[in-house]
Amino acid sequence: MGVFLRFLVLIAFLFVLVGKRVKISLVIFLSTLLLGFLFLIPPPVFLKALFQGVTGFLTVKILLAIYFVLILGRALEETGFSARLLSSMEGVIPDKRVSLVIPALVFGLFPVPAGAMLSAPMAEKIGNDMSISAEHKFFFNYWFRHVWEFSWPLYAGVILGSGILDIPIGRFSLKMMPLVGFTLLVGFVMLFTILRGDYSMKRSGGRFLSFLFALWPVYLIVFLVLIVRLHFLLSLLITVFAVFLTGRVSPQRALRVLRDALEFRTFLLIISVMVFKRVLENSGAVEELPAAFLSYNIPPILPVLVVPFIVGLLTGITNAGVGVTFPVFLTFLKGDFGLVAVAYTAIMSGVFLSPVHLCLVVTREYFGADPGKIYRLIIPPVILILLFSVLLNLFY
Repeated sequence: MGVFLRFLVLIAFLFVLVGKRVKISLVIFLSTLLLGFLFLIPPPVFLKALFQGVTGFLTVKILLAIYFVLILGRALEETGFSARLLSSMEGVIPDKRVSLVIPALVFGLFPVPAGAMLSAPMAEKIGNDMSISAEHKFFFNYWFRHVWEFSWPLYAGVILGSGILDIPIGRFSLKMMPLVGFTLLVGFVMLFTILRGDYSMKRSGGRFLSFLFALWPVYLIVFLVLIVRLHFLLSLLITVFAVFLTGRVSPQRALRVLRDALEFRTFLLIISVMVFKRVLENSGAVEELPAAFLSYNIPPILPVLVVPFIVGLLTGITNAGVGVTFPVFLTFLKGDFGLVAVAYTAIMSGVFLSPVHLCLVVTREYFGADPGKIYRLIIPPVILILLFSVLLNLFY
């Protein structure tokens, strides 16, 4: 069986099970078994990959990051921070629909695994106040969380892409900015088209300065990560402690927050995703795909569009897609930034739709959104940004 056919079988299997509402952790586990069978991974290698996926340093680091994010979210709730932030928006932001996506836009500046969880509690609160569906809360939080990933220089995909192409990161970011603008435009068009009606905010004396001050935990994280250059995990931990301290949270309440943040179903999802990724890496399947495409005499834009999309879809990680596909297509990409934009957008499009994308699996579970309905929301705008990147290619 050719490499393309094996990938198609694997992708079809993933999406059929997701469509049938099988528990996503079970879907990923079964897909991992199928992956091992399709690519004939020897049992000892497969078992070693399973063990590494569960116990690997990256898995532990991501689990800790998710746990600290969940603690921070609950700490902000416990201390009334979320309520004060929402209150301060009144009189500053005239429309609740805009308020719904601001947390995702703010926290989207932080390149952390499953970072959509940072803004999810506030999106949940605002969405409940607007009486919108779980799927709409999920989608707008998810979409606006990722708009900066096209060009924000803190994201690993941008750093890696500029490094592989030997382009200054500032130039790379600037050239990718049209995709940020278009992704924002698509998001806001959908926001105001889907959520129709009167969503004006009640005026309650909120002021711009109080709104800015209410965002102090965000500023603290930015300061610790970018200025002090602390690790993101340590920065999160310090911010949680600062929230507890300023909110005068008693040790008993703090322990309750720590306990309530232990969402084992979420942790199981993360472990299953990391096991799938480890087995995928050990299979050598991702490396086979670009080579197979290059063996055919076809226009460069087709493999540059299709292969990065498939890699993004299978891995759910942007920098993995960049790291695998950019070196292989370097001959095409080096002198043509239009093709770079196409390749990067194709990776992002695959990541947006990936059933193993941590932001997708964790926040879908958090909001309790229906898998079929969220894909019906995500697919149309993903097609639009892909088409826009192809159009942009004509002007670069």
